[in-house]
Amino acid sequence: DIIPRATADIRPIYAAAEDGTYDVASASLLAEALASLASAHLRSPAVAQSPVLLVEPAAGWSDATRAAVAAAVFEGPGDVPAVFVARGAVMAAFANAKASAMVLDVSARGVTAVPVVDGYRLAKTTRASKCGGVGLAERLMGLAEEEIGKGMLRAEHEVEKARKGEVEDGDGDGKKT
Repeated sequence: DIIPRATADIRPIYAAAEDGTYDVASASLLAEALASLASAHLRSPAVAQSPVLLVEPAAGWSDATRAAVAAAVFEGPGDVPAVFVARGAVMAAFANAKASAMVLDVSARGVTAVPVVDGYRLAKTTRASKCGGVGLAERLMGLAEEEIGKGMLRAEHEVEKARKGEVEDGDGDGKKT
């Protein structure tokens, strides 16, 4: 578990939209986060005056979000000469030395399938599902609880007792399994 410091101020920069994309929840909060990052890690003048590469999520940002992020970078501290917003799926394909690939982004909130062809994300054929890791875990837990209710699954300590012959078989005749 991650335990935040008592002085930590944890607020989401992005908010999930209904269509599965992420938008900037607060442009001022994003600018504050970028300023903190720049002051902590970009102390060298050579680094501080380098172009900035931002990678958006696989589902993509809206045009308004992209503009808000670029404005926050340009208006922030330092003398940023340029900003490039790269598509997350394209960067994932390039990281695996592929110009064309089917990129699957599996997260807690959903799954996104993004086709990348010759270094370009095909936005119209991108598909998203809201069934992510959290939903899958809840479904598996529900199935396990159903099986436990039917007596099909047993807890680990009951399995150990059964191996040793210490547990009744559950049919009411008093015999041990």
